[in-house]
Amino acid sequence: QEAQQRERPEPGVAAEAANSIIALMPSEPIYILAVVYVIAMVLTSIIGPVPTAGLLFPVLVAIAGPSGLDCNFTPFTVTLMMTAAASFASPSAYQTNLMVANAGGYKAVDFLRMGLPLNILVMITTLLIAPKVWPF
Repeated sequence: QEAQQRERPEPGVAAEAANSIIALMPSEPIYILAVVYVIAMVLTSIIGPVPTAGLLFPVLVAIAGPSGLDCNFTPFTVTLMMTAAASFASPSAYQTNLMVANAGGYKAVDFLRMGLPLNILVMITTLLIAPKVWPF
Protein backbone atom coordinates (compact mmCIF):
# COMPACT_ATOMS: atom_id res chain seq x y z
CA GLN A 1 0.00 0.00 0.00
CA GLU A 2 2.86 2.39 0.75
CA ALA A 3 4.40 1.62 -2.65
CA GLN A 4 1.13 2.55 -4.37
CA GLN A 5 1.10 5.90 -2.62
CA ARG A 6 4.62 6.64 -3.88
CA GLU A 7 3.66 5.74 -7.45
CA ARG A 8 0.73 8.15 -7.50
CA PRO A 9 1.91 11.50 -6.18
CA GLU A 10 -0.57 14.19 -5.33
CA PRO A 11 -1.19 16.56 -8.20
CA GLY A 12 1.14 19.52 -8.09
CA VAL A 13 1.01 22.96 -9.62
CA ALA A 14 1.92 21.66 -13.09
CA ALA A 15 -0.91 19.11 -13.03
CA GLU A 16 -3.39 21.71 -11.82
CA ALA A 17 -2.29 24.14 -14.54
CA ALA A 18 -2.54 21.36 -17.13
CA ASN A 19 -6.06 20.48 -15.99
CA SER A 20 -7.05 24.15 -16.20
CA ILE A 21 -5.69 24.47 -19.74
CA ILE A 22 -7.39 21.24 -20.83
CA ALA A 23 -10.67 22.47 -19.32
CA LEU A 24 -10.49 25.69 -21.39
CA MET A 25 -10.77 23.98 -24.76
CA PRO A 26 -12.18 20.85 -26.35
CA SER A 27 -9.93 17.86 -25.77
CA GLU A 28 -8.46 18.04 -29.27
CA PRO A 29 -4.68 18.31 -28.94
CA ILE A 30 -4.37 20.95 -31.67
CA TYR A 31 -6.63 23.35 -29.73
CA ILE A 32 -4.68 22.74 -26.54
CA LEU A 33 -1.47 23.29 -28.51
CA ALA A 34 -2.79 26.67 -29.71
CA VAL A 35 -3.69 27.70 -26.14
CA VAL A 36 -0.25 26.64 -24.95
CA TYR A 37 1.36 28.70 -27.72
CA VAL A 38 -0.59 31.83 -26.78
CA ILE A 39 0.16 31.41 -23.07
CA ALA A 40 3.86 30.86 -23.82
CA MET A 41 3.92 33.83 -26.21
CA VAL A 42 2.52 36.16 -23.55
CA LEU A 43 4.85 34.80 -20.87
CA THR A 44 7.87 35.05 -23.17
CA SER A 45 7.12 38.71 -23.81
CA ILE A 46 6.91 39.38 -20.07
CA ILE A 47 9.53 37.18 -18.39
CA GLY A 48 11.67 36.01 -21.31
CA PRO A 49 12.17 32.74 -23.14
CA VAL A 50 14.26 30.73 -20.67
CA PRO A 51 12.00 31.21 -17.62
CA THR A 52 8.95 30.56 -19.80
CA ALA A 53 10.37 27.27 -21.05
CA GLY A 54 11.34 26.24 -17.53
CA LEU A 55 7.94 27.18 -16.17
CA LEU A 56 5.81 25.58 -18.87
CA PHE A 57 7.73 22.37 -19.61
CA PRO A 58 6.32 20.46 -16.60
CA VAL A 59 2.85 21.72 -17.52
CA LEU A 60 3.26 20.38 -21.05
CA VAL A 61 4.42 17.00 -19.75
CA ALA A 62 1.31 16.90 -17.55
CA ILE A 63 -0.95 17.92 -20.46
CA ALA A 64 0.40 15.18 -22.73
CA GLY A 65 0.74 12.62 -19.93
CA PRO A 66 -1.62 9.79 -18.98
CA SER A 67 -3.71 11.97 -16.69
CA GLY A 68 -4.06 14.60 -19.43
CA LEU A 69 -4.53 13.99 -23.14
CA ASP A 70 -2.41 10.81 -23.12
CA CYS A 71 -0.57 11.69 -26.32
CA ASN A 72 2.95 12.32 -27.60
CA PHE A 73 4.43 15.37 -25.88
CA THR A 74 6.97 16.12 -28.63
CA PRO A 75 4.70 18.53 -30.58
CA PHE A 76 4.08 20.40 -27.32
CA THR A 77 7.82 20.62 -26.62
CA VAL A 78 8.62 21.78 -30.14
CA THR A 79 5.87 24.39 -29.89
CA LEU A 80 7.32 25.65 -26.62
CA MET A 81 10.79 25.87 -28.18
CA MET A 82 9.45 27.79 -31.17
CA THR A 83 7.54 30.17 -28.93
CA ALA A 84 10.63 30.86 -26.85
CA ALA A 85 12.71 31.39 -29.99
CA ALA A 86 10.15 33.71 -31.58
CA SER A 87 9.90 36.48 -29.02
CA PHE A 88 9.58 39.54 -31.21
CA ALA A 89 6.79 41.54 -29.55
CA SER A 90 8.70 43.05 -26.63
CA PRO A 91 12.05 44.79 -26.38
CA SER A 92 12.83 43.01 -23.12
CA ALA A 93 11.84 39.55 -24.35
CA TYR A 94 15.22 38.70 -25.81
CA GLN A 95 18.78 40.03 -25.64
CA THR A 96 18.95 40.90 -29.32
CA ASN A 97 15.77 42.95 -29.02
CA LEU A 98 17.40 44.96 -26.26
CA MET A 99 20.55 45.52 -28.32
CA VAL A 100 18.70 46.93 -31.33
CA ALA A 101 16.13 48.89 -29.30
CA ASN A 102 18.56 51.48 -28.04
CA ALA A 103 20.77 51.60 -31.14
CA GLY A 104 17.80 51.96 -33.50
CA GLY A 105 15.81 54.28 -31.27
CA TYR A 106 12.87 51.89 -31.20
CA LYS A 107 10.07 52.15 -28.68
CA ALA A 108 8.10 49.28 -27.11
CA VAL A 109 5.16 50.02 -29.39
CA ASP A 110 7.42 49.51 -32.43
CA PHE A 111 8.24 46.00 -31.24
CA LEU A 112 4.56 45.29 -30.62
CA ARG A 113 3.50 46.66 -34.01
CA MET A 114 6.08 44.69 -35.99
CA GLY A 115 6.72 41.77 -33.63
CA LEU A 116 3.15 40.66 -32.97
CA PRO A 117 2.44 39.85 -36.65
CA LEU A 118 5.73 37.94 -36.76
CA ASN A 119 4.77 36.04 -33.60
CA ILE A 120 1.40 35.17 -35.16
CA LEU A 121 3.09 34.03 -38.38
CA VAL A 122 5.45 31.75 -36.44
CA MET A 123 2.48 30.48 -34.40
CA ILE A 124 0.48 29.52 -37.50
CA THR A 125 3.51 27.88 -39.10
CA THR A 126 4.33 25.95 -35.93
CA LEU A 127 0.75 24.81 -35.40
CA LEU A 128 0.58 23.58 -38.99
CA ILE A 129 3.95 21.81 -39.09
CA ALA A 130 4.68 20.45 -35.59
CA PRO A 131 1.70 18.04 -35.39
CA LYS A 132 2.41 16.75 -38.89
CA VAL A 133 6.11 16.05 -38.26
CA TRP A 134 5.54 14.77 -34.68
CA PRO A 135 1.98 13.36 -34.54
CA PHE A 136 0.05 13.44 -31.32
